[in-house]
Amino acid sequence: MSLERAILQRVVRMELDRRGLSSLARWCPHLPTERQLAFLASEAFEALYGGAAGGGKSDALLMDHARFFDVPGYAGLLLRRTYTDLSLPGALMDRARSWWSGTGASWNDREKRWTFPSGATLSFGYCESPADVFRYQGSELHRIGVDELTQWEERPYRYLLGRIRRVAGVSVPLGMRAATNPGGVGHSWVKSRFIEPPDTSRPFIPAKIDDNPHLDRAEYRRALSLLDDTTRDQLERGLWLQDEAGRIYRYEAERNAVSAIPERDDWRVILAVDLGASEREPTSGFVVVLWHPHDEVTYISEAWKEAGLTPSSLAERIKATEARYRESGCVWDGTILDEGALGRGYGNEMRARYGIAARAAEKRDKLGYRKLLNGAFRDGRIKLRADSCRELISELDNLLWNPAGTDAAPGLADHISDALLYGWRMARSYASQTPATLPAAGTPEHSAQQAREWRERERQAWSRKQDSAPGEDW
Repeated sequence: MSLERAILQRVVRMELDRRGLSSLARWCPHLPTERQLAFLASEAFEALYGGAAGGGKSDALLMDHARFFDVPGYAGLLLRRTYTDLSLPGALMDRARSWWSGTGASWNDREKRWTFPSGATLSFGYCESPADVFRYQGSELHRIGVDELTQWEERPYRYLLGRIRRVAGVSVPLGMRAATNPGGVGHSWVKSRFIEPPDTSRPFIPAKIDDNPHLDRAEYRRALSLLDDTTRDQLERGLWLQDEAGRIYRYEAERNAVSAIPERDDWRVILAVDLGASEREPTSGFVVVLWHPHDEVTYISEAWKEAGLTPSSLAERIKATEARYRESGCVWDGTILDEGALGRGYGNEMRARYGIAARAAEKRDKLGYRKLLNGAFRDGRIKLRADSCRELISELDNLLWNPAGTDAAPGLADHISDALLYGWRMARSYASQTPATLPAAGTPEHSAQQAREWRERERQAWSRKQDSAPGEDW
């Protein structure tokens, strides 16, 4: 060990001793950042670190295990998606080698395992295929760490939670720790598990470039500036955006979210309902669309989903929604119903038995109308009330194309977003059929137009009466 490294480690050890992390001091060559210390301090069983690139994710995972290397019998595991990822220069195994070579710890290259003087071990592995998780079936592990969790599907992660257990006599807190950037195949489930909504039992500790004093931040930002906007937002700002290339809808909160719907007494209202039938417990998506022929912006006032609705309870939801908007003075344009796999008979029963005047959803050229809806998102011509459309916003953020680019990827929730598509399509169809010269409500021209329409209706009524009784005065 060089003199400089020995001096540095002594300084680090003194500072970590002062913070009550004396075990970590022996096995970590530099001080943790404040964000890393927050990650290490979490007592939750699961925790996620990172978000942006450059926040020291790999170091945080190594530190999490290093705290326990002086505990006899400690067993830890660190994982990446593939062995290639695990063995790259600067990745977990390479970084561990730079930390612990020449420290008294020994490396077993065949087993990919470090053994420390106390007898504690830290192994490295991967889960490239679903079957790889069974490599760890018989393991008794105190703590597991996963680097770049959004490269994983959820099932292997959940399986590994069951591999964490305590051997009698080893007093180490059990836990699963992960670090990642946004994006990737696991973006949706990682976001819903750790990010939105926040869950104190599974905390997320965000870290960005500025939180890492060990990094050449100016040079790193220069490299990130060469990326596309979405990837740069993910890596530099730590925004939980889905990868741009795979997203179906281009919803952006800054452009498409509002805190309140503009007030007017003549909104027209469409309730769109998408009935799900493929799940174990079918889920239906609901979207309330507000539109007006003199407003090019379509507003979504609320959106939600419900599972396990019977025809009668669905009819109650529709009637209750209609009543609320009629009481507010809105013009009710009716319900758009996508019977989906439930079939036309289900929709007919809703109409005949429960008196729901529901039109069938227009599903021709769904791909083409998705593109048109995306244009409305990009142009700011569709606005969602953020506090009452959270579930819809989550779908829009996470809904991906299938590999062929023809429909949503299998297994992703899309009932609310499909209801949005059908309701928006019908609203814009109605708007295109309304004369562009119709005067705005409340203006003198509007009152004159209403008077003309009233006189025309009376004239037509008089004409019909004359046809039926020619000699009678009106």
